[in-house]
Amino acid sequence: MLTRTFFARAPLAPGRFAPLPVGAVSAQGAMRDRLLALRGGLLSRCASLFPEAGEQSAWFGGALGGGMHAPELLEAMLLTGAQLGDEELRREALHLCGLVVEHQREDGSFGAPGETFAARGRMLRALCAAYSMSGDKQLLTFMLRYMKYLHDTLRVRSLSAEDAMHTADTMEAGILLYNITGQKAILSVLMMLVSQGADYTSLFHAFPYRTPISRSFTAQELLDALAHEDESGYTHHLLRSASGANLCEGLRVSALCGVLTGTDVFSALTDGARDGLKTVMRIFPALVALLTAVSMLRASGALEALTQLCAPVLAWLGIPPETAMLLLVRPISGSGALAAASDIIHTYGADSRIGRTAAVMLGSTETTFYVLAVYFGACGIRRSRWAIPAAIAADVTGFVTAAALVRCLWGT
Repeated sequence: MLTRTFFARAPLAPGRFAPLPVGAVSAQGAMRDRLLALRGGLLSRCASLFPEAGEQSAWFGGALGGGMHAPELLEAMLLTGAQLGDEELRREALHLCGLVVEHQREDGSFGAPGETFAARGRMLRALCAAYSMSGDKQLLTFMLRYMKYLHDTLRVRSLSAEDAMHTADTMEAGILLYNITGQKAILSVLMMLVSQGADYTSLFHAFPYRTPISRSFTAQELLDALAHEDESGYTHHLLRSASGANLCEGLRVSALCGVLTGTDVFSALTDGARDGLKTVMRIFPALVALLTAVSMLRASGALEALTQLCAPVLAWLGIPPETAMLLLVRPISGSGALAAASDIIHTYGADSRIGRTAAVMLGSTETTFYVLAVYFGACGIRRSRWAIPAAIAADVTGFVTAAALVRCLWGT
């Protein structure tokens, strides 16, 4: 068993933890009991239950089909054997790995003719575990030949939509191979997988399923739907965007992309949180002072008094005096302005001249003092110079123009 751990080579992002070789940590207690049950159950009878996963599989040079069963069984045998210290299971698994290597084609591909990219990626993951256990150079040579095959193939033929959803296994294997060998061509393959792979970032940003899907589908229903897929491709879209397995794949791909681009994802997360807290602490005093002043003005009745004083001037400007409260609160508080506009609309009606004027004013002006307090506080600016007069002039222009437009479009 290998005792060496592989650290990230440049330009990959340095990992905070080095991966341990397979079997370096052994299961104990309940976990060991479950593995023993797996060893005596499924792993001892899998070849009879799934003949395509046994030595007659095309993966091992047999006449039966390929698919996911053989790679998944092989990985389970390798990991279970390492955890339990089961030499018989370990030898059997390494023997099957040797058959995979033995039947690699001249161009570097392997498995059944036309085998899926996802299934080959899963087999690569099993072979990486086998290499970690044995250090067999033939496994390393096998995987490097397959990477060259991918390098030549992806340059002339892009991944299909289905294959693009399953790049994580191959990316993990490629990163391991690069850390061991340092071959730059492997980085080219990895970057092609990133560019041709599914755009999981956009999917997670605009995730379409905020609530549980209204019904569940059996495996047979999905297979039948895929076999009779219409032009809309709804079933394929559902499988790609709502499948739990694919979403887990997307999370793995996102982390692996961070490794490939040299981004320390964990540090980026913690640095962003730290900078956000610093910004909050800088703007917090200004916000507290502003909100306290607004509350004091409203509680003391000063805003109502200012409203009465401003009414004649507003009437001269053509602005309904009933909107005076909105004009005074809008530059200070967004929530206060919304409450004032709601009260005006409730009192005079949404289709009245006063209600329409209040609505247009609310949408065409800004919470000037709030914005200045937040952004100037975040930047550490103490002297605002002409910013406040210019902003107030813009607000006044918006108020007057809003009243004039409503009067022109809907009359008095």
